[in-house]
Amino acid sequence: MEPQSDRNLQMFLTSYALVGQYCLGVASDTPETVARAFPKPMSHAWLTKKQLVVRNAWEISLNDLDVPGVSPNDDVIIPPERSSDAPVLELIRWKAKQADKRNKQKHKKRKR
Repeated sequence: MEPQSDRNLQMFLTSYALVGQYCLGVASDTPETVARAFPKPMSHAWLTKKQLVVRNAWEISLNDLDVPGVSPNDDVIIPPERSSDAPVLELIRWKAKQADKRNKQKHKKRKR
């Protein structure tokens, strides 16, 4: 999923700066319904958070908690001065290597 702009992020950050907290929740619906309308939030599954850390994707390294937020095929924007040593480069290489291993294992299982 790639947004066409950072408008939603900027609106969220502006709201967070004003209120100082945000809520995380879950929603449930069928794929057919979601295609037509926003999913129905579950009222019993909300977390109120007061701390928010915003980072650039290029700053995420192999041992960060934010690793799941980067996939091997992401087109991460890296500042020119960090194009050869950005922490995310090692992470992307590692994730690509792990994906290759999984694919090879699947291929071996199919041959049996």
